[in-house]
Amino acid sequence: KARMIDEISTFEDVLGKLGISMEENDEIKGMLATLVEKIYKRWIKVVILYGQIKIPKDVDLSSITNAIYSAPVVQNIDPTKDIGWKVMAIDNKLMSRTEVIRSENRDPEQTMMQIVADREFDKKYELDQQILGNSGKPPADTEQDTSSQQGIRKAA
Repeated sequence: KARMIDEISTFEDVLGKLGISMEENDEIKGMLATLVEKIYKRWIKVVILYGQIKIPKDVDLSSITNAIYSAPVVQNIDPTKDIGWKVMAIDNKLMSRTEVIRSENRDPEQTMMQIVADREFDKKYELDQQILGNSGKPPADTEQDTSSQQGIRKAA
């Protein structure tokens, strides 16, 4: 058993040991999200029916059952690279900011409101608003690809 643990260094290794491909893992996550959604929607109807919770008349029931179902976030060993690929995905239109925020199990609307509030605070107190830091230059481990027509950003 100890030898098997030594051979496993990544999530992909774990899936490989279980005989599960990354595509199958995505399918499993999708099935689990569907199952959780169905259970939640039935549960909410039952607790409303039995009077366990009271829904105000002006609240649309679909707003209560329209939840976002997501898997737990697996913390990356190298957060710099994790953030780097997410920035690349946004820059190259492969993911939206909302998708990235949801992948962290956070509420995109709340996050955007906090960003707006931060910007207003910075402006009110005349704080440095450079997103990239005081120098205004990208971090050293991120560079602009000037060799291609698409201008795809690269992360280290």
